Amino acid sequence: PNVAFAPHHYDFWSDLKLPRPGPTDLVLPQLKRAADAGDSMPAPTWFGEWGALTATTPGAEAMVRAHLDAFDELPCGWAWWEYSKRFAKLPFRGLMSRPHAEIIAGVPTRMRCTDAAFELSFTPLPQGGETVIWVPPALRVETSVKAVGNRAARIQRDGSGFVRVVCPPGEREC
Repeated sequence: PNVAFAPHHYDFWSDLKLPRPGPTDLVLPQLKRAADAGDSMPAPTWFGEWGALTATTPGAEAMVRAHLDAFDELPCGWAWWEYSKRFAKLPFRGLMSRPHAEIIAGVPTRMRCTDAAFELSFTPLPQGGETVIWVPPALRVETSVKAVGNRAARIQRDGSGFVRVVCPPGEREC
């Protein structure tokens, strides 16, 4: 119960140090293969490394967006890997400060983030619990949590960016 599958994912072009990333439409299928491997273990998938894109890499922003969208769709966690001190200067660094679920008291069925909105749907644990979503305070992002059939769910947002959704025991969907 305390194990996660933590593969690394680098675009083929980045691995070969070619001047551009590969097609963004390959990102989701590649990441899904790894997530499927985690599901077969069974273990949650957390991509321990991805990145290796530079400020001068043509198409880097599109590649970063494709990865972030794929991580949400699967859903799985991730960590950007940077091998230099230039992270603060990357023009696409701000894309990584987007809303995300930190804790889900159940099984996620949908997670999606755009520049304007964050959506999360999940099947709650039978014993209920608290789901925590972080929304960067500087962002004006609409946050929605699907509460179908769960009128008792409490949703609270605080000034530091955390949205807390508390589902009581016995509810079927949150």
